[in-house]
Order: sequence, then C-alpha cells, then structure tokens
Amino acid sequence: MKRWCKTIRGTRHYFGDLDDWKGALERYQATRDDLQAGRTPRPAPGEGVSVEAKAPPKVNPPQYVTH
Repeated sequence: MKRWCKTIRGTRHYFGDLDDWKGALERYQATRDDLQAGRTPRPAPGEGVSVEAKAPPKVNPPQYVTH
C-alpha cells in the first residue's frame, strides 16, 4: 500500500492512500496551515472526541432504605 506523505517542519505526516489521492489532497489542504504553523491540526467535524466521551460516567446517589 502506498501512502501520500509530506515532511513539514522536519516531521513526516501521512494523509492517505495514493489510491484515493483526491481524499489525501483534501486532508492535506485542510491541515496544511496548522502543520506549517507548528500547531496540532483540529479534527474534522465528527472525528474528534466529544466532551461527553471524556467526562466520567454519572453516578447515581446512594439509595437509603427507611423502615
């Protein structure tokens, strides 16, 4: 499998397979400015981790039994 990559600021970044070179080019163009500025690229909408996924699960308060 051949992958499309580019070295930016001394680090090699992979953008996708050469079979889907148009998709790889789109991913490169979407992240190019952040990579050249030394920033971590923002995830595309729908690809990132949501706040709900990072938050600890909700715990129900203890149930007290009264007689």
